[in-house]
Amino acid sequence: EFVNGSMTVFSMKLFLERLSPPSMDPFADDDADDAESKTVHDRIDALEDMIGLLSLSSNDQHPPPIPLSEISHAVMKELSDVLIRCHEDASASAAPSGEDNEAHKKLANRCRYFANTMAFKLETQHDTTNATKRSSTGEKSFWDTFVLDAAQRLQITISTSPQSLKGRTATAYLASLAACAGQQTLCLCLNTCIPPLL
Repeated sequence: EFVNGSMTVFSMKLFLERLSPPSMDPFADDDADDAESKTVHDRIDALEDMIGLLSLSSNDQHPPPIPLSEISHAVMKELSDVLIRCHEDASASAAPSGEDNEAHKKLANRCRYFANTMAFKLETQHDTTNATKRSSTGEKSFWDTFVLDAAQRLQITISTSPQSLKGRTATAYLASLAACAGQQTLCLCLNTCIPPLL
């Protein structure tokens, strides 16, 4: 992947490494509070960098399409996994007050914004990279990888422990996907979320 990869893939890999929560890093020092605070702000910066890299900024009047031809499904899956874990970790660390807690809230909000915008662009972006539909060879679409697979994983959490912290953060993440204004994504999230909560 790195041999044939593009600069987009290389950049995403670097940003994902910075974005990964300490719980995903086997070398992280859980006792270093100051290091954790710096990590939170670095993760926010990494997410903002990735928003810019993938043209997901809300400030763009006519944003260019996501360069999907330069991204592999493996990287898209890693992006989805890290984003979900980062959102869960940031939500768990947020509390009513405190500078660091505000930073965690901001990180969780930006994770939901990223998921929302990415889901919409993957559903509505039609090009030769097969953003939404499977290819003639049966290869998964990027929407399948980022939205469908994530929804199926989160459904398990919601079904088994809907009132737990993980269950609530999973519901919040799915809600952000559903709010992307894409009909296909909305229907999937409703079908995924509603039955376990009834």
